[in-house]
Amino acid sequence: MQETRGFTRSEAERILRRLLRDAGLPQPIANHRIGRYEADLAWPAYRLIVEFDSWSRHGQRPAFGPDRRRGSELTAQGWSLMHVTWDDLKKDPLGVVARVAGALAVRA
Repeated sequence: MQETRGFTRSEAERILRRLLRDAGLPQPIANHRIGRYEADLAWPAYRLIVEFDSWSRHGQRPAFGPDRRRGSELTAQGWSLMHVTWDDLKKDPLGVVARVAGALAVRA
């Protein structure tokens, strides 16, 4: 299993890291720098990013353009982005873990 690195800034990051650990999946790096961006959770070896989206932070017009540009730039660099909401994590935590597991398997 990959060593856990980085520090978490949110409860969502802590919950998902714990769920992934319990499922025996590789641990991501929290708040990983990729160029001028910082990913909430990242698996550099798989070029996979999980971003936690909240309405309060990402649902406003000023965030819309920069969020899309950031996603496009990271995708152009070969990264795959998976967006997870608090509702996803609370209502279907095993579904979130299964999606992450699937993305890791495809990118292995």
